[in-house]
Amino acid sequence: MISLRFHGFHTFYLPRLLLFANYATSKIIDGDHPEMRIWSWFQDDTFNEVNLLLYTSQNNPLTFKLDDDKNDVAKRFLDHGFDANRPTKILSHGFTDDGNRFCSEFIEAYGASTWDVNLICLDWGKYADTDMPIYIRAAKNAIKIGTQIGQKIVSNLLIKTLNQNPQLIHAIGHSLGAHLSGHIGKHSGLKIGRITGLDPARPYFENWVHSAERLSKTDADFVDVIHTNSGHLHEGCLSMPWSVGHVDFYPNGGVHMPGCTDKEPGWWNLHWNYYQCIADLASGGCSHMRAASYYADSIRHRNDSKYFLSQKCADYQSHCTNDGPLPMGERLQPAM
Repeated sequence: MISLRFHGFHTFYLPRLLLFANYATSKIIDGDHPEMRIWSWFQDDTFNEVNLLLYTSQNNPLTFKLDDDKNDVAKRFLDHGFDANRPTKILSHGFTDDGNRFCSEFIEAYGASTWDVNLICLDWGKYADTDMPIYIRAAKNAIKIGTQIGQKIVSNLLIKTLNQNPQLIHAIGHSLGAHLSGHIGKHSGLKIGRITGLDPARPYFENWVHSAERLSKTDADFVDVIHTNSGHLHEGCLSMPWSVGHVDFYPNGGVHMPGCTDKEPGWWNLHWNYYQCIADLASGGCSHMRAASYYADSIRHRNDSKYFLSQKCADYQSHCTNDGPLPMGERLQPAM
């Protein structure tokens, strides 16, 4: 397990103030607690409004559903320019987000760097609670949807029907989408090549939760994680601080990103640390979203060998070695 840091944008994200109450609820309904039955109505069992969009070098995306006939979808994929010899990227957004907003930056980045991938954008916004934010329901839905994507899309469609090498499949997920991506890997039959977790969500996926529920380095042949808002909720942080991948990156310390909470609070100087935490959350999770922006930027600059380089460290406080700096993001390869 390797932890790395490196030294070096603001994007939209809905406020997370309800997350505190939702997190308390998750403590009650997790596991075999009898109150689980009371909250069963919060969980969705069918996901017929999950949309998947295939982007290739052709201009318009191809939209399909989880339960569409796999042979029909395979034919439509090939007609739309899907190439099994190219890497397939599967993008998954997080809590209260949606596919259109989250994927747009990645679509632009891959298009700007000479389109040479099959890009599948997963839009599970209805079940990520964009309308009525109930975090625990979204977390449970992420697990179920990830399982279905792994079985129906990755295993049955991509690997078995379209004969894609699973090593060419790369799932990229932000926040709850990182754990969703983990379940894609857990349920794909053959182990996929890579999963990238972008600031994986911490609430509900604490240490005391079994590793089968969260992103793990066993979910793919190579798992890399970018931490940009890691810590506790009372610290204004939304993601897990511990290493969960083969390689974990902590840009700028991995807690609060530059530009998100840099404005001086004036007379509130005595409470600056507290102010920073609340300001980051109130800004709409600015630091939390930076992991996705950093990764998209690494796509744009993937031909630049000096971009987003990191140093190997035992932890952030320790002295770092000069052992072969690794690139964070798209250029990172398992062999590195």
